[in-house]
Amino acid sequence: MIKVIAKNFAKEDKIETVIKLAKELVEKSIPEVGCLKYELYQDELGPRELVILEEWETKKDLENHMASAHFKSLIPQMGAYMDKETEINTYQILTKKCEDKVENEVLNIIAKRKSTRNFKEEQLKEAELQAILTAGIQAPSANNDQPWHFTTIQDKKLINHISDKSKELMIGSGIEPLMKIAETRINLFYHAPTIIVVSGKDDVRSALVDCSAAIENMLIAAESINIGAVWVGLAKFFFTSQEESKKIHRPEGYTPLFAVAVGYKKAESTSGPSKRNQDVKTYMR
Repeated sequence: MIKVIAKNFAKEDKIETVIKLAKELVEKSIPEVGCLKYELYQDELGPRELVILEEWETKKDLENHMASAHFKSLIPQMGAYMDKETEINTYQILTKKCEDKVENEVLNIIAKRKSTRNFKEEQLKEAELQAILTAGIQAPSANNDQPWHFTTIQDKKLINHISDKSKELMIGSGIEPLMKIAETRINLFYHAPTIIVVSGKDDVRSALVDCSAAIENMLIAAESINIGAVWVGLAKFFFTSQEESKKIHRPEGYTPLFAVAVGYKKAESTSGPSKRNQDVKTYMR
């Protein structure tokens, strides 16, 4: 296995141009035969330094990559905007990853996922929304009943109304912790531009669990494309009002259960996911 580390030093006023070209190089290189990894990184302290990390099955695969049309076209274009010559180091990988540790992209996404509570106003692209909804539809369900329905709401006025009415009902509940949340939180959906209401089929006993599995799928899918999401259970106060829940369009025989707020992250979290209690496992072997 071959690893390549290519350090590029963009001119101060050409950083974005180089990033655009480098992203195109990554996109076109990943499908190549023998490509195991092709990733672009930017130095946090020195944003002019852009590093491409590559892994190839064989030296021949790397040579074929360097002879490809996109490589021959994009590398000179990037070079025109560099302050100095690219530093390229090639390594032969001598050790394998720990065989006792299973690792892949899906597991990495699950490990780093964190609820987002700070969203940009910009609306999601339709393709991104459909990718998240499709992930929900692909969730497992008892007897393959698939007892869910997804209502996407992007009407800002309606989203705010659901939040305000939920808080009103929370205050009227007489439950002190809920009253405190309602009084201190401005918006239950953190001003996300989109919410997805998940409804369960009334005549399916496992609907609550099945819909929860669908939501988990959507949360992981959102993180995988760097879109923020948060599961909002407090929206149930709105759903329990017969009159108000009529405003959630859905087929007859379905009851709204939860909402998921989704949108572009306003800022990347620096703290990472919350610490997990590992003392929750029992083995009976």
